[in-house]
Amino acid sequence: MKRYALLVLLVLVYLCYPRGKRWPTTCQHINYRQLDIDTAVWDKQSTIALFAVLGNYDTFGHMTDEPAALCLLVLFPEVSLPYQLNVHVTSDGVDYPIVHFTPHRYYDYMYMAEMVLPHSGLYHAQVSTRNNTSTSTFKSLNTVEVRPGFQPRTITNSLPARDTLPLCDYTQSLDGRFVHAKVYSELYPLDIWGLLPEMRIDDHVYVPDQCRMEYTAPLQGVQCLGSSVVYVIGPRMDRLFQLTVDDCDPLDECPCGGTPADKVQLAHGDATLVYHASIQEALSEATMASVDLIWIGLDPLPLDVLSQQLIQLRARYSLPTMLFRLGTRYGTTLRDQQEWEQSVRQILHLYGIIAWDTIYIGPDISCPSLPQLRLEQQFLWTVTCGALR
Repeated sequence: MKRYALLVLLVLVYLCYPRGKRWPTTCQHINYRQLDIDTAVWDKQSTIALFAVLGNYDTFGHMTDEPAALCLLVLFPEVSLPYQLNVHVTSDGVDYPIVHFTPHRYYDYMYMAEMVLPHSGLYHAQVSTRNNTSTSTFKSLNTVEVRPGFQPRTITNSLPARDTLPLCDYTQSLDGRFVHAKVYSELYPLDIWGLLPEMRIDDHVYVPDQCRMEYTAPLQGVQCLGSSVVYVIGPRMDRLFQLTVDDCDPLDECPCGGTPADKVQLAHGDATLVYHASIQEALSEATMASVDLIWIGLDPLPLDVLSQQLIQLRARYSLPTMLFRLGTRYGTTLRDQQEWEQSVRQILHLYGIIAWDTIYIGPDISCPSLPQLRLEQQFLWTVTCGALR
C-alpha cells in the first residue's frame, strides 16, 4: 500500500511540475522562501541583483575557482515588473551579456540565470531595467572573485579548447561573452577574429561559448551566396544592406551622431536581392520561378499573425532555406517578451525555419553603432553560410 501511495505521489509531482520552466541547475539550491522574507537582504520595495554560489545568496563577496558556475538573481517589487532587462556581468577584461533569465515558478518577481565564468577576475553585475515610467541602472549588491584554476583548462578560455570547438554555424547557439582585445590576444595569439579592429565593440571581441567564430570576408560571403535569389523581408534587414547607419540629409544634423557617409553595405556579388517590407508584401507579389534563400527581420508581430504569415510563406516557398532574426523586444513586460520568444522558437522549429539570434550583441535599437552592425553581419554570414553548405 505504501509503495502504491508513493507511486501516486511521484506521478502527481511529475504532472504538476511546470513544463518548460525547470530551474537552472546552479540556482536550485537557494532557499527562495527564506530569501522572500529576508529583509536584511531585500526590502521588496526596490530592485536588486546578487550572485549566489552553492546556494549562498548573502550580500558579501564570493570567492571561487575558475571555471566558476554560479547563479545570478534579479529581484523586483511585485507590482513593478519591467518590460526590459539588460544585464552584463563584467570584470576588467570580460563583459558577459546575460540574456536568458527564468522566473521562479512560485515567486514570479524573482528572476534567475545560471552562468559559468571561465576567466579569472573580480566580477559584478551591471543591471538596467525599464518599465512604462522610468529607467533604472544599478550594480549587484555583491561581487564574485574568480581565482585562476589549478587544473588544466578544458573550456573555451584556453587555446587548445578553442581549436577543438566546432566552427560556428546555424546548429549551435552563438551566446557568449565580450573579451577585451588585450586579454583575447593573450588567450588566442595570432587569431584573426581578434586581430581585426573593425570587429570590436568598445575594444572588446565577441567570443561564443559553444563554437569557434571565424571572420567572413566580403568575398567569402559573395562565394557563399553564389548566384542565389534571396528574399530580404522586413525593416530589421534593410539596415544591413542598403541604409546608412544614420539615415539623414547631409545638410541636417544626424539624429544618431554619425555622418551620412557611414555605410554598412553587405556585398552580394552575383546574388539577386529582392526587398520586401513585410511578409504580406512578399506574398502579394507573383511567385518567382526560383527563390533560394529568405532572410526575415521583422518588427514584432502578435503570435497568431506571425504564425499565419509564416505558414503561408512556407506553403508558397517550400524548398528555400529561411532564416528568422530574433532579438527584437515584444510586449509590455519581461514575461511577455520571454513567452513570445519561446513561442516563436517553437513556431520556427515546426516550420523548419532557422532562428538567427542577435540578442547577445546588444540592445535592439533603431540606431545601432557601426561595430554592432558589422558584428550582426558576421552573425548573419555565419548562420547563412553554414545552412547553405
